[in-house]
Amino acid sequence: MARFVIIDDEYYFRQSLKVILSETELDIECVGEANNGEAGLSLISQASPDFAIVDINMPVLGGLEMIQQYVQTGASCHFILLTGYAEFAYAKQAVGIGVDDYILKPVDPEELVEAIQRTLQAIEAQNSVQQKMNRMQRNILFQNLFLCWNETEVSRCQSITNHWHFPVYRCIILCYSQRDQAFIQDNIAEKCIHTNIEDLIIEKFSYYPDKLCYLLNYSTEKAFHALTEHIASVIRHINCKIGIGAAYKNLSEFHHSYYQAMISANYLGNEKITLYHDTLEAKGSQEIASKFCPQLTLAVTSGDAQKTTHLFEELEKECARLQLGYYDFLMLYIPVYHSMTALIRKHHLEQEAGSFTKFHEQLGQIRPVKELLDSLKETGEKLCQMFCTAETHNGYISQILEYIHEHYRESNLSVALLASHFSLNYGYLCTMFKKHVGTTINNYITELRLEQAKSALDAGNTSISQAASSVGYTDPSYFCKCFKKKYGSSPQQYITALSKTYGSFQH
Repeated sequence: MARFVIIDDEYYFRQSLKVILSETELDIECVGEANNGEAGLSLISQASPDFAIVDINMPVLGGLEMIQQYVQTGASCHFILLTGYAEFAYAKQAVGIGVDDYILKPVDPEELVEAIQRTLQAIEAQNSVQQKMNRMQRNILFQNLFLCWNETEVSRCQSITNHWHFPVYRCIILCYSQRDQAFIQDNIAEKCIHTNIEDLIIEKFSYYPDKLCYLLNYSTEKAFHALTEHIASVIRHINCKIGIGAAYKNLSEFHHSYYQAMISANYLGNEKITLYHDTLEAKGSQEIASKFCPQLTLAVTSGDAQKTTHLFEELEKECARLQLGYYDFLMLYIPVYHSMTALIRKHHLEQEAGSFTKFHEQLGQIRPVKELLDSLKETGEKLCQMFCTAETHNGYISQILEYIHEHYRESNLSVALLASHFSLNYGYLCTMFKKHVGTTINNYITELRLEQAKSALDAGNTSISQAASSVGYTDPSYFCKCFKKKYGSSPQQYITALSKTYGSFQH
């Protein structure tokens, strides 16, 4: 049913119009009325009608002026203009500013019905096109949620994500046996996610034959706890497991929560609901990954083939020493995988990397650890070779990156210092670095410093000022500003959120 409003300064005319339209066979509903253009703007904003019947001549704000102001907002509403003979030529021009049709006063009911029918056809056509566009964008969005998206890429699907207006994103995966008829017949999955919890949005985005994946978008830990308690009560007597990834503030980081939820859903524990950090506490995989990833990135982007091969050999030895099983290994594999995927996407090397970036499609299939390691090593060495080729054109990139990683803790590290140290022209150094590394020197240093500072805060044994000074910031206030720009929250807010998150795991 289409919704409409009437905006006209004559009260009895508005009432008469409602009666006339209620007696037609049109599938429409009047959801409001207003007596001038200013009140009409407010009404349209609040009622969100499909179309509005608007008089051209009204006090305070006329019909055309109201429509012009509304169109400038970029919102979507169709308009039928009511006009007298004196304004007829004026009204015809209005079609160019967003008016779908116009009717002469006094209104002929048949003409009005025909105008509304034409408007409804236009609405239907527009909705059909919009639905197709939304489906395309939705497919693109959900296909790429698993990859290292940045905020620009996510914003391209804003029409899909607009209703995800809460600050926290999280993934939850329900893993069940295909033989469990009780799960299927009783529609347990839908019962789990269909709740009336405030400040919480749940959307299904992907599924395997025995897994259902959902995106959670919420604003408070209270809403999250209410959901987990609700799910626990629903699945009490059902043979299924639920994995929940960590919480993230940016949709571009959602892929982390997805992989974490997949790991948690398959973790060999006794609990029906497993949060990612509950599994993480059992192994030192994250600590290994936090040390390995920066070293690998440096070796690959420096074109250091020997160092790259050596790092993978050491990683393989460490995995053998810990005797990691498949799902335990994924805790280590995924951060490494995403650090390499980030390099691939940043330097537009998807074609050269082949199927490596499609790992998310195979995540539900158990694969030998050796096979995953070989895949990492092969891709890492291939990437290194590409960077090595680029590095030979200038002879300095490897040394510059190595110098930055050795001296980023020093507050005086700068482009000028690097240019002087390597006896290079300042402008040439900046151009060469950006061409081969993909970002400016200052951005690279800032990113490195902030990542290391965040790791220090994650460890929980340092203050904000200590974290700042340990990576070369002499001004804590400036450090906080840079940190918030990169991560979306101040260091203090980040620590508070982190402590709440860990508190919820223990809860």
